[in-house]
Amino acid sequence: MPQRTLSAFFKPPAQYAVTIFLWAAIGIACFQRVGFLQLMEYKYDEQQAWALAGAQWHGNGLALTGLPSSVGLLNPPLFTWILGIPALISSNPLPAAAMIAWLNVAGIALLYVLLRKNTNASVALWTTALFASAPWAIIYSRKIWAQDLLFPFFVCLLIVLMSLLENYKPWKLILLFMLTAFLTQLHMSAWCLPFTLGIFLILQKIPVKTRDMYIGCLVFLLIYSPYVWYQLQTHGQNILYALHKSTHESLDLVSYWQWSAGITSGNGFEYLLGKAAFSQFLQQPFMSVSPVVFTFYVIIAGISFLSVAYQSLATIEHLIQRKKIGTRDTLVFFLLLHFVLTTAAFFIVRVPVYPHYHIIFYPLFPLGVCLAAFDLSKKSSLAGYLFSLSLIIIMITNLLFTGYFFHYIHTQPPSADGDYGTPFRLQ
Repeated sequence: MPQRTLSAFFKPPAQYAVTIFLWAAIGIACFQRVGFLQLMEYKYDEQQAWALAGAQWHGNGLALTGLPSSVGLLNPPLFTWILGIPALISSNPLPAAAMIAWLNVAGIALLYVLLRKNTNASVALWTTALFASAPWAIIYSRKIWAQDLLFPFFVCLLIVLMSLLENYKPWKLILLFMLTAFLTQLHMSAWCLPFTLGIFLILQKIPVKTRDMYIGCLVFLLIYSPYVWYQLQTHGQNILYALHKSTHESLDLVSYWQWSAGITSGNGFEYLLGKAAFSQFLQQPFMSVSPVVFTFYVIIAGISFLSVAYQSLATIEHLIQRKKIGTRDTLVFFLLLHFVLTTAAFFIVRVPVYPHYHIIFYPLFPLGVCLAAFDLSKKSSLAGYLFSLSLIIIMITNLLFTGYFFHYIHTQPPSADGDYGTPFRLQ
């Protein structure tokens, strides 16, 4: 019997139209990443990152650190090294933004490949379209910010990890160490990743050879060696400063979870525009209903998260009993484990609730939503049809919202209380 897909609830020719729509949504979302780059966010951090990258070619030599983080700790230099490539070609930051945007487009293609191999073609297509069209995912894929490179590198890590589980090879483990070093250098939100990988590989009982582990650790340390050298040369003064710098944020776990799901929607854009400007933005055609659609998405994302989390309890039981589990359950379990450990670490050390700290959780929530839709479709045709139709409405809203957002910041002066600041075009 042929496998049911989410598009199967629409009879031909509507079924073909839905498939075309999903691919078109991915294409439009990719264009929204690489187009209109002159409207990119370009504030102090972006300017300093670009200046630091260019300084490497003007007598300063290879950077040993990056920009200071929100807690005062200097970031490792990987992002500065990456930016050094376009900085060698041009002093204009637009090629750097284009490089970052195209890497994110490549990440979307790799996400589809990852999900098609480890779930099925239907879930892969719907999840990729849902994630690609998300307004926050588009905004955080096209500016000169280290966090904007987390997604493509994270998808690469997931592909290597799943391949390692399927067929152990020493080079795969070494590449896993390398990608982990890259991700942890890009942003502190990835610092829990080594612990997640360690716990995951132990539970999977992968027969890792000691020699391969030593080589992987050596590669990791080599990538970090310039940063470690800087900290040794300065007697760790920056580390001591960051440890003594305390935050007085009022934190709650609900806010973390709201942003984790909301970061794959359009919820919370008043953070970028400011409340007054966002109210004006919602007066554009069809935009008044967008908060309702986004809130609906966050609700179903939360319910879907609980559903896949409950199913992962069986995965844990099977791992303990050394039973074989499918690649779908394995992938979901890793993403959930990473989410739980990182969120717990955020809350314990009182990390401020900034939306970009949740980029590292891509693509957990869109995948959870589409898996829940796929599972529901096998139980009820009507429920599957309504769920599929809801996802299409969400994607249309996503794309329209982002398009209107670019139009708005192109035509309206920037808001003083919004985080987006003045677009690059107006500077």
